[in-house]
Amino acid sequence: MDSDKSSIFGEHMTNEFLTKNSQYFKTDENEEWTEVGTAITNITPGSISNVVINTTPICPNMSNKEFRGLIMRLRDAALTLINERIADVARWDMSAQDRAKFWFGRSDQYIRDRLNWSAKACSRDARTAT
Repeated sequence: MDSDKSSIFGEHMTNEFLTKNSQYFKTDENEEWTEVGTAITNITPGSISNVVINTTPICPNMSNKEFRGLIMRLRDAALTLINERIADVARWDMSAQDRAKFWFGRSDQYIRDRLNWSAKACSRDARTAT
């Protein structure tokens, strides 16, 4: 293959194509349509890739956009509650110990350490959900 044709098939072409056409690949969380991928084809006869996209709504009662919004609001509410529990465990007053004893049957240092670690992990994981 001569050097003129090699750039057509190489990474340079891919990057150049995406740069020139990037306006077509924008994603807006306020829109119902979201980019699920990009494709570049070659000139080999019979070279076909079938792509199947599942367009079934996540929830039958609302659009995917409404569902995403609801999940983000619920995540934010959960983060508020998780952060309250983190503060309770840090304070570890009688109220926090009584709550631990009610839910876990005990309120010793082991439970406090587990709650501290677990609540912080839940907070971290929830914050990464976007």
